[in-house]
Amino acid sequence: MLNKFKNMFKNQKGFTLVEILVVIVIIGILFTVILPRIDFASDRARQTGVKTDFKAFQTAAEGYFRETAGQGLTTTGVNTYLDKALQISGTATTVATAAVAANPTFIDSNKEDPWGTKYKFFIAKPSAQSAQIIIKSTGKTGGNDYYSATYYSKGTIESCTANFGGTQDIKLSSISIATTPPGGDSSNCGGNIS
Repeated sequence: MLNKFKNMFKNQKGFTLVEILVVIVIIGILFTVILPRIDFASDRARQTGVKTDFKAFQTAAEGYFRETAGQGLTTTGVNTYLDKALQISGTATTVATAAVAANPTFIDSNKEDPWGTKYKFFIAKPSAQSAQIIIKSTGKTGGNDYYSATYYSKGTIESCTANFGGTQDIKLSSISIATTPPGGDSSNCGGNIS
């Protein structure tokens, strides 16, 4: 019986070099097709993390604007509405009633976005009846910045998001924006209120 098995395996041929190379080429082609999809899924997961953090920022900003009617804004005041991990770092800053600079100075958050860069805040009060809180994530290197903005104008509070693509962006419906953000999008979310 053992001799039968030996003879059976002895007579069989192995794979040829051509067959092995064909299998390696097929595996390589499958790998190049599947790998970009894996990276795409990873970016989408990071965007979802940013959107979740932006929702927390927007909820805090809307609550702060309701409480203060857009008056007497300070970074410390915004921090009272934010979870400690999301708070604005640094010393307390009072936001002056003045025209908004064309290149706003952003303040760091305590939290980093999913790409490892701290979220950036910009708080301004361009006029007596308007105010804005803008949050930015620089996103993937070489990609677009993601924006979340909450605006107060004459008693109306509205939030938006930009640069997530397609139907994932939240547009403004009743507040108009005077200037687009640096590298802005068509909705002007993240730009300066007039």
